[in-house]
Amino acid sequence: MFDFYYNLINSTHLNGASREQTKEVKKEYCIEKLSGSKIIEVDRRKIISKLYDELREFAKLLQLYLEIFVEEPLIKMEEQTHFPVENIYWNVDRIISFNYTSTFEYLYDRCSNVATGHVHGTVLKDIVLGVNPDKYDEIENLDTAFIQFKKYYQRVFLKADESYLKNETIYEDGSKSIELYISGHSLDVTDSDILKDWITRADQIVICYHNESAVGGYIENLISMFGKNEFDNIRRDQKLTFIKQEKLEFSDTGWFI
Repeated sequence: MFDFYYNLINSTHLNGASREQTKEVKKEYCIEKLSGSKIIEVDRRKIISKLYDELREFAKLLQLYLEIFVEEPLIKMEEQTHFPVENIYWNVDRIISFNYTSTFEYLYDRCSNVATGHVHGTVLKDIVLGVNPDKYDEIENLDTAFIQFKKYYQRVFLKADESYLKNETIYEDGSKSIELYISGHSLDVTDSDILKDWITRADQIVICYHNESAVGGYIENLISMFGKNEFDNIRRDQKLTFIKQEKLEFSDTGWFI
């Protein structure tokens, strides 16, 4: 693993099998500790940069795969298939997608007056591909050596859609509230930094499911995300409900994830 940064100097052969003995870090990944000291050490920054470049190359390959095997078939499907002009998404105020593809737009967007925001980018641009934040991201003296691998860094650096950050809640005479509908997302903690923000600011949360067995997984992930006490608060104060997908109906103030 990570054998890109070293060379094998010599090896011994026992009974026809090769056994490595000595490895040497490649010169391009080394740096002199102090000028003129001749003390050589591994340049961690160059190795991290190489790993990040490899990650971005993989992201480009993933984009190409999704474009060929998802986006292009969706375009053909839209051209050949008749979709109903009206559907339940008419009343949605905002659509937030965690998908790289434009599946929702091709299938439903012409039935909605609201653009879909892709928080992790799309296959037609750069995509966010990294790891989620953890408790160490909250410490005062954060080590940023690997920060470019974090999703929240990439969202800014790659200029992903940031419409999800806007708080456009408009209370008319104190009577308007936000209903948040979550469909197709497992509520896994990998997106907890965004999900927690939206779930916290919502006045009512509706989680859509396709079968009863999925509900337990949603509850488990919510407890992992918020902890037991905060989860109880959400249930009590924000009227958390679960609705089967085919029975879903939006109010006039629905926000959809």
